[in-house]
Amino acid sequence: MEAVLSPAGEVVRTYNLDGASGWKFTFLPLDDIAALAFRHATDDSGWPWVPVQLVHFELGDPQPIDASLHRLAAWLTMAPQLEEGRWELVGHADVTGTDELNAALSLARAEEISGWMQRHLGLTKDQFSVAGEGSSMPLSEDPARNRRVEVRWVPAMQ
Repeated sequence: MEAVLSPAGEVVRTYNLDGASGWKFTFLPLDDIAALAFRHATDDSGWPWVPVQLVHFELGDPQPIDASLHRLAAWLTMAPQLEEGRWELVGHADVTGTDELNAALSLARAEEISGWMQRHLGLTKDQFSVAGEGSSMPLSEDPARNRRVEVRWVPAMQ
């Protein structure tokens, strides 16, 4: 277990590094991802900035909530000039259905947002990484917050 410290030296969050998950960071407790949007690394680590936006869905629906889709569209217009990289879309579901149903629904949600972005931004399918995590990665105890697609820009590391 490692810790992220504030400039004042206070622990602001802890994380685990896990080689089995491809060395992804797991922050405990889970931060509200939307609050992290458009923040830059401030620790001089050299890690690239990764903007994130959440798109929310109604129970059992692969179509996004209109207001959430409008927020995504506005967020995309405010994004800085993006150079080489890819869009990473990860769909999620609440725990209402079976694991199999939630896995399929979360993937359908991510694919729906990928298709929307391709149609509205003129992007190609190869500019996206699309996955569904089912209900395995909740953000909160509120089921509505867990029905989401996380939209991230991942810059090329070259």
